[in-house]
This record gives sequence, C-alpha cells and structure tokens, in this order.
Amino acid sequence: MPGLRQFFPLAENWAPDPEVASVTLLLEILLLALVSVFVLAGGAAPLWDKGVTRFALAGQGLLSGVAGIQLAFYVAGDDHYRADGTSRWDAYYDVHGVTVAAVALALVVSLLAVLLVARPRKRFLPALGLAGLIGAGLLFYALLANSLN
Repeated sequence: MPGLRQFFPLAENWAPDPEVASVTLLLEILLLALVSVFVLAGGAAPLWDKGVTRFALAGQGLLSGVAGIQLAFYVAGDDHYRADGTSRWDAYYDVHGVTVAAVALALVVSLLAVLLVARPRKRFLPALGLAGLIGAGLLFYALLANSLN
C-alpha cells in the first residue's frame, strides 16, 4: 500500500526541524482555542454589533484551516526518531482515525467560520465556538499522538 508521502510530496522537505514544526503547530492550536472561546462568548456578548466578533470569526477560520493543513504536512513528514525515512503516518498507524478526524474538523470549522464572516448569523456563534474548541482539542491530541515516541 502506498504511503501518505505520495499525496504530500512537499512534506519531505517541509519541516527539517521537527521541534520547530511541532511548537508552531502547538501555538496555532492554543490560539485557535482562545479565539474559539471568544467566538463562543460572542453569541451572548454585545461585541457582535461592533464587528469584533467578525474579526474573531476570520481569525478562527484562518487558524483552523492553517492548523489542519499544517498537521497533515507534519504527519506526512519524516519521523526523526526513527531516522530511516519513515513518515509519521506510517510510523504511528494506530492514530490514523484521530488524525483524519482532526484535519477534517479543522477544515470544516474553517469553512463555516468564513461563511459566517460573509453572512453573519449570531445564533450559530456558540455552536461554532464549541466546534472550534473540540477541533483544537482533537488537533492537540493528534499532534501528541503523532509525536510521542
């Protein structure tokens, strides 16, 4: 069965230093969680009228999309612990489902956040904020599961 690397050919040279890639992804996940809390609270707070929540939705969409794509590249990259050219996808085969779910949820949250920026609906903010928090938790779990040796 072909590896994930054939679908992500850039992953070979994407992150030569795995610590830098994992730290930046961890910071993105933390920021996504913080922005998602703000979006969750934006449904009840009067900030919606001031346009601040729209800015938070745009940030949530950007952070969620970038974190999901970065996780996909991180998992497709080399597992430096083995140092034999094996990708993390091939090395940690027990967490494929969690990784796919995390990337898919991150991209769905990103798409919904961008749609809510374009067509604002205040009643969807709590659900999107909660989905962003769940997505950040899944991304964090998938990052740890694909990093622990």
